[in-house]
Amino acid sequence: IPHTLNPPPAATISRELVALSDYLTPNETELEVLAGQDGSNIEAAARSLLTTEQQTVIVTLGAQGAQWVNRGDTKLIPTFPVEVVDTTGAGDAFNGGFAVALAEGKSLEEAVRFGNATAALSVTRPGTAPSMPRRDEVDALLISTK
Repeated sequence: IPHTLNPPPAATISRELVALSDYLTPNETELEVLAGQDGSNIEAAARSLLTTEQQTVIVTLGAQGAQWVNRGDTKLIPTFPVEVVDTTGAGDAFNGGFAVALAEGKSLEEAVRFGNATAALSVTRPGTAPSMPRRDEVDALLISTK
């Protein structure tokens, strides 16, 4: 079972804790804090957090999507164009969707895309828990944009 770590905002995390995760999912601000550098080079900042060859950092980038970075590669997975109402909880929605996709055996790219779809739908509604989409909504968005 893969271990995912979503760091708390504006908090430092020990390298030992980071080393326990397979996936680290900071947003841009959290990446800057964790890496101790500005976010002008997302790839370099993300790579500085890697403690093992198997780890992947996935930086959530709001309207741009999410960029995954590991020792060997990086890729930006765009998000879905939606009318934004409230971004509160978007990171939680991404992480929930990403974890579901990983648990279902999807590839890294598919799991990030699923997380992006989940987050995109969540920002179209106000609130946090009430904004979380149902599975059928996420599946419909993914199918409509293939």
